[in-house]
Amino acid sequence: MGTNYYFFTGSDKTCVCPECGHEHRVPEKIHIGKSSFGWYFTLHKASLENGAVLSNLADWIAFIKDYPQGHIEDEYGQPIELEALVPVIKREGDSYDHSDKMKEKGKAEGDVFQSGYGYKTVVGKKGLLYVDTNPRGEDGLYTIVDAEFC
Repeated sequence: MGTNYYFFTGSDKTCVCPECGHEHRVPEKIHIGKSSFGWYFTLHKASLENGAVLSNLADWIAFIKDYPQGHIEDEYGQPIELEALVPVIKREGDSYDHSDKMKEKGKAEGDVFQSGYGYKTVVGKKGLLYVDTNPRGEDGLYTIVDAEFC
């Protein structure tokens, strides 16, 4: 089970309806990333329309702080403050250690195995998993993905 997080900039953008061709305004929403039980947080490497790239947690924090009129919500519409989301991303205060579960499966930190989805998966700190092709953030238990995902 996982939860996606989004940043609403407080601005609208113009979209063209594919059905009728009319332009309409929608709130600008940018995918921050996804928290999944047993996995590192997956931070979205976002390329913005102005050419800027949010490629790590520090970039995201600075970007969000530049939009005081903006806000963060999870995929269920529940608001969350940046100060509360950062520890989720870094897995701070996550008291659940998955190492014992991994040991039961014969796996330890650093082990690499093929997941059911065809990815090479690595056992990281606290027994949390991550896909080996995703770069890891320097300041927490999260990975960075340069692709659309849900």
